[in-house]
Amino acid sequence: MLRSVWLFCLFYSLSSTAQDNRVLTISGFTLRYLSLDNDDKIRLFVQIPHNRHMPADAEQFKQRFELFYQVREDLATTSNLPKKSAKVKWQETKVKIDENEGIKFYVDIAKSENSPTALLILDFVDLQESKKHQVSFRIAFTQTKVREMYAIFRENDDFPLMSGFVRVNEKFQIRSITGEHSNFYVTKIKHTYPAAQLPMSISKPVQNKELEVERSFEVKSNEWQQWEEGLYLIKQNNNAFYGLGLRIEPTDFPKIRSKEQLAEALAYLVATSELKEIQEAEDLKKAIDTFWLSLARGDVAKAKAMIQKYYARVRKANYRFGSFKEGWKTDMGMIYTIFGEPDEVVWDKDSQKWSYIGNNNFQAGRNYTKVTFNFLRRPNQFFEDYYLLVRYVEYDEVWLKTVQALRQGVGL
Repeated sequence: MLRSVWLFCLFYSLSSTAQDNRVLTISGFTLRYLSLDNDDKIRLFVQIPHNRHMPADAEQFKQRFELFYQVREDLATTSNLPKKSAKVKWQETKVKIDENEGIKFYVDIAKSENSPTALLILDFVDLQESKKHQVSFRIAFTQTKVREMYAIFRENDDFPLMSGFVRVNEKFQIRSITGEHSNFYVTKIKHTYPAAQLPMSISKPVQNKELEVERSFEVKSNEWQQWEEGLYLIKQNNNAFYGLGLRIEPTDFPKIRSKEQLAEALAYLVATSELKEIQEAEDLKKAIDTFWLSLARGDVAKAKAMIQKYYARVRKANYRFGSFKEGWKTDMGMIYTIFGEPDEVVWDKDSQKWSYIGNNNFQAGRNYTKVTFNFLRRPNQFFEDYYLLVRYVEYDEVWLKTVQALRQGVGL
C-alpha cells in the first residue's frame, strides 16, 4: 500500500549504536513508501527524494546513515518480532539512486502471527550531522487490497512505482514480488481534476458521485503494457472498490510545457478572476509572459528566474505527491508549491503536520511567526496515500502574505 510519509521530529529509544552521543539534534525530510506481500515477510520499499540531507551517491548514503526499525503490533499479546530496534544491514539490501526520484531501497520485515496490522517505526541516524530522523506508519500483515500484493513496475526498474504516473512511451508491468499470476480488469476514467482548494476555503468541494468510464479492458500480470494518456483504475475483480491507480502522462511529464498547463499551474498565485482573464486571453502565451513580466516589473532576467523556480516546485510536487491527479494539484502539493519544504514534520497514525517557522521578515518571504498545516490520510479507490488538508479561515492572512512575497520573487 502506497502512502506518502514524512519524517517527524520525535526521539525514540534505539539500540545502543544509535543512543550514543552522536545523536545530538533532530530534523525532518520526506519519503514515500510501499509495502508488498513477500510470503512470510513484508517487503517495504522506501523512496527518499533529493533534499539537503541526501548525498548524491548510494555508497555515500549507506556510509552516512544507519537505519533501525521496530514493530509494535496492534493486537498481539506475544510477538515473534523484534522488541528492540533492529538494525538494517545495508550490505543485505539494494540501495540505488534515481536521478529524479532520489534514494531507493527496501527492507524485509517478518510477518506477525498474532496481529493483522502493526505500527512500524523507522529511525534514520545521520552520522555526519548527528541527527535522527524518525517516521512511523501502519503496515498490514494480512493483505486485503490488491495494492498490498501487486504494484506497477516500469521497464528496467526493479523498484515499484511510487509517483503515480508512467509516461506514454514507457512500458510497465503489473506484478507481485512473489511471482503470482492474475487477471486484471482495467477502466479508463474520463475526468479532469482541478487544483486544490485554498487552505482558507472551508466550503466543501464538489464530489463526483460516480466515475465516468471511458473504456474497459482486461490484462494479465507479468506482461508488458503500454497505454494511451489518461487515468486508469486496475482491479482484480470488477466488483472490488479498491484498485491500483495509474496515470499515463506525456513523454516530458512532469515538466510543464503547454501554455494551457503553464496557465493552470498559476492557480495558487493569482485570484480566480485574474486566472480567468489569463486563460481567456486571445494570445495565451503572451498573457502568461505578460503576467510574469509584470511581477518582475519588466525585468526579463528576473522574470525568467521566477518562472524557472516556481515551475521547478510544480515539477517536484508532481514526483512527490502524485496520486489520481497531478501532484501539484493535491493538498500537499499546493502547500509545497507555495511554502516549499516544511521545517518541522510530525506524522502520527493517519495524519501529518507540517510546520513552517517564520522570521517576520518579508525579504525572506516569511512574514509570520509559525504556521502549521494538518493533513489527514484518506485512502480512495486509486491510491492509499491520499491526504486532505484540514482547512481554516485563519490561514487567510499567512497565505496572502506568502503569495505576495512569491509574486515579488521572494521565497522561491
